[in-house]
Amino acid sequence: MKTFVLIISLAFAQSIQAAAYCDDPAVIADWDNTAKKYSHSDNWQQLHAVWLGLCQKVRDGSISQGQAASIFEEERARIKLAEWRKVRVRVDPFG
Repeated sequence: MKTFVLIISLAFAQSIQAAAYCDDPAVIADWDNTAKKYSHSDNWQQLHAVWLGLCQKVRDGSISQGQAASIFEEERARIKLAEWRKVRVRVDPFG
């Protein structure tokens, strides 16, 4: 769980900065490898799907890179908060 949050915080803090980022083979491989590593995590799979969809929308020209980055960061923050709440409930069920 902590690893999941750390990976979201550090490895993908750049989110979607340019269409080239979405098409970078190293970035794609990193996303795919991490998605396989965390195949048990619905939150991770959801974030990966959001990234894939936003990249496609940027490629199609239906949203801007800025919009994609904003949407991705909002979703990433929501997932981080959800993960934090799960950990908090396990630590302090009355908190």
